[in-house]
Order: sequence, then C-alpha cells, then structure tokens
Amino acid sequence: MEQKLLVARVDDLIRLCDRTGAPKFSDFLSEKQAQIVKQHLASLKKTAVFFGGYEGAQRTQAGFLPEGCSSECFPIVPVSLSFRKQDALSHRDFLGAITGLGLDRSKIGDILVEPGRAVAFLEPSAAKFVLSQICKIGKVGVKLQKGFEEPLPGVNSKKELSDTVASLRLDCVVASVCGVSRKEAAGYIGKDLVAVNSSVVDKATHKIGAGDILSVRKKGRFVIKSIDGVSKKGRTVLIYDKYI
Repeated sequence: MEQKLLVARVDDLIRLCDRTGAPKFSDFLSEKQAQIVKQHLASLKKTAVFFGGYEGAQRTQAGFLPEGCSSECFPIVPVSLSFRKQDALSHRDFLGAITGLGLDRSKIGDILVEPGRAVAFLEPSAAKFVLSQICKIGKVGVKLQKGFEEPLPGVNSKKELSDTVASLRLDCVVASVCGVSRKEAAGYIGKDLVAVNSSVVDKATHKIGAGDILSVRKKGRFVIKSIDGVSKKGRTVLIYDKYI
C-alpha cells in the first residue's frame, strides 16, 4: 500500500509539472523509496532530479523540473545546530528531538553530526518550526541558525583502507568493509539496508566495481577506489575509502 501511494504521488507531481510548467518536488525519500521512484519513472520513460541538499545525500527529494531549473530550486533548508564538544550527541538524539516536535520523517532529510555541530536538512516549513522550537537536545543546550559552513560534518572526512576478498559479489564486499561475516552481510542486503550509488540493492550476487559508493545503514558509507590488485592467494585486493 505504501508503495502504491508513493507511485500515485509521483504521478500527480508529473501531471502538475506538465500542466503548470512549474517545478514540483516530493517529500524526502529514503534510499529504498528513491529506488522505487526511479524504477517507476523508467517504466514511464520519465526523468527526475534527486537531491538532498548536498552532493551524495542519502535522503533525497525527487524534483520534476522544467527547463532552466537546477538543484537551487529544491525546497530544502539546512539548519546548523552547535553545542559544546564535550556533550556527546548522536544522530538519534537530533532525529528524536525533531520528530518529537510532531514533524513527519518525510519532512526531514539527512542529519550530519560531528563533535560540537550538527546540520539538518529540512523542508522549509519544518525548518521554520525547528528554528523556533528547539533550544535543547535532551538536556544539552544548542544554538541554531540557517545554513552551514563547509565542510559538512563527515562528508569530506575519509580514511583509506584495504582488504582482500574472494569475490566482488556485494555480500563479499559488504562483509569486508563492515567487518562482519558473509552471512551477516547477506542479511543486511536481504533487509534492504544496503545501497549502491544511492539505489537499494537486494541481490547478494550484484557485482561491485571501482567507483561504486556503498551505503550500509548503521554501518557507514564506503567508496570503492580500486579492485585491480591480486594477492598471492589469488584474492582481489580491495582499496576503499570509509567516511568517518
């Protein structure tokens, strides 16, 4: 039912854009929802732009744009929240505080967190409400303002790592980069917790290549840099960046 409602909403946005010539946008979509929308658009031979407020966002809006519009048209407002670095706050803390205001998850994009700062990407009405209502996250005082300063928390922070894998199948690569067993990796894939290049992949046999970006929910994001090397035991040498 949820998928049918999502597809119906997309159809409405396409019709409105075609009829009015004005840009139309979906709510924020999870990676799984974005994949459903992309598949539906492909069946209609239609296109959309997916953007979440910054390059590489995991939660994105689907934008149906007439000629001349760009990502700057998207109704997304970044809100920065600053706090003392010694006060340990997590993504869950910020999401809980924002949804605790009664805001639906679909109005909230990515929330990026680092010591002393978080940046939340919100729809305009949600941003206005958050700016007026939040002064504490739990018992920790925070200061809020529109916009953000580069670099975004975690977006440009990477650590290069390497490992060897028996195969470039998705389950093997996920097991390697996440430090789990192949069975556990297959479980993540089967539960739609793994995305490749922002599209959820549910097949453990999917082959990974250089340049692919893997997102594993609650485990992190990884960029595959090289798969060219071969170890003495004939295993593929995997070199990748992990966002930290």
